[in-house]
Amino acid sequence: MEIANIEKLKLLAEELKQAQEEIKTIKREMKDIVDGTEVEIDEPLSGGGRITYKKITPKPTFNYRQYSAYLHSEIQRSTLSQKDLEKIMQQFTEQKPDKWRLKIQK
Repeated sequence: MEIANIEKLKLLAEELKQAQEEIKTIKREMKDIVDGTEVEIDEPLSGGGRITYKKITPKPTFNYRQYSAYLHSEIQRSTLSQKDLEKIMQQFTEQKPDKWRLKIQK
């Protein structure tokens, strides 16, 4: 049975935690650099890979909370056909605005 070197494990964990904080700071700085930029970027990196900054269009989302409240009130009043339900579902589908994403590829 082997015993782990706890001191070395603790040192590595502290190094990892510090590296994660540095990564967080670097990512924040990169986002600050491109903040407000509305031009796509697709550049190669010296060590391989690419850095890209593109405008992405999120998928439409569905507001289930409002939809279920509306359906509950409609069901209490009357019955709905499948066609009516499909029309109602379209009313609660929401399209989020486009956003820009910074990405580093391998």
